[in-house]
Amino acid sequence: AVTLERAGAAAIVLCTNTMHRVADAIESSLSVPLLHIADPVVEAARAVGVDAVALLGTRFTMEKGFYQGALARKGIKVLVPDQEGRAYVNDVIYDELVAGQIRDESRQGFLQVADALVQRGAQGIVLGCTEIPLLVDEVLLEKPGAAVGFMNQLFPDSWHGPMLYISAVLVLTLVLRLLTLIFNVWQTRDAVSAADLVVNGSLFARLDTPVLTL
Repeated sequence: AVTLERAGAAAIVLCTNTMHRVADAIESSLSVPLLHIADPVVEAARAVGVDAVALLGTRFTMEKGFYQGALARKGIKVLVPDQEGRAYVNDVIYDELVAGQIRDESRQGFLQVADALVQRGAQGIVLGCTEIPLLVDEVLLEKPGAAVGFMNQLFPDSWHGPMLYISAVLVLTLVLRLLTLIFNVWQTRDAVSAADLVVNGSLFARLDTPVLTL
């Protein structure tokens, strides 16, 4: 981090949840800001009126308190799974997700852990590990955002799922690119026509006979 600052970095980002255990030590050695990962979590929680969240992550993240402390200082209460739940979440992360294994039974297990935390008072879930969104996201939690909710209304229930959402976004992207291309062609032709009129008007404005443009 110090080397990056000397190289000209105006701020430092620590792109991992677990390594924020040493965030305070890094920040104390810098004269530029360290953008803490807990700050956007606080902003997101406040944006939806949440003041108690469940934290899922590696055992280190859930047990060492650095995440909880950063959120608590901003008035956000943090709940973590019990010992069995923490061990389960940690094992799935390292034994499956890190290896690229996505299992439905583990997904259901994560949802059960999250539901238990909701029953204890959590109003939101913090996915405090890079790999967890591979397994659990807003769609799987059955709390889709506006775009997903809109697509669910348009298509049959049997179609609902990641493939539908990814395909719909892909089609929309292609349509927008096609419209952009059409607009650019139309704009170019319109500009050429306008330029032609300007040129003809300036060259032949003093002629008494009409000008025919072919």
